[in-house]
Amino acid sequence: MMNKTRPVTLYIIVALLLLNLFLILRFLIYKNRVEEEQKNDLLLLENYSIQVSAFEKYIASQIDLEKDLPLIISSLNLICKHSRGKIVLVFNENYCFSCIQKILQDFSLLSDRTTFNDFDILGAFDSKKEFLQMKQELNVNYSFNWIYSNNETIHSLSYPFVFLLDTNSEIKFVFSPEILPDLRTWYFYTLLEEYISKK
Repeated sequence: MMNKTRPVTLYIIVALLLLNLFLILRFLIYKNRVEEEQKNDLLLLENYSIQVSAFEKYIASQIDLEKDLPLIISSLNLICKHSRGKIVLVFNENYCFSCIQKILQDFSLLSDRTTFNDFDILGAFDSKKEFLQMKQELNVNYSFNWIYSNNETIHSLSYPFVFLLDTNSEIKFVFSPEILPDLRTWYFYTLLEEYISKK
């Protein structure tokens, strides 16, 4: 009788151990899933906070630019005669080289897609020599119009800005790709492209 009960008892113990192992594995999987979801939620929250912060900086910069850009344009006598307007990049010597390079690449691609080619590159440097040196390094097969300035307002800007100047010398679509990188593609290849393609 004892010999018969031993295998049964052994089977029960093995079954309980397997059940235990199964439950432990399920718990660990559930725990990992919860931790992963919490991690994703934190990343989303962090990304949202970064976007809000970037947008606040953008709005603050926009307010200053709305006051200062018309003065900059009039002082440099930037006039647009083309019906589609001209697209202007404003930057200074403190910006990273690759950031400006990337914007020029966007200009070049936009030109290829639309045949639009009225771009002004407005740079504020301590000396014209430094500006021309930067132009030489950046201007690889680009037929853009380069304009030197020692304007203090441009010197004080923390980010490069792009905008469209229309035939009435009105400034439209002021944007900084470095502040709102997620909107970069939309700005260049939807907003600007559609605007200049309709003209």
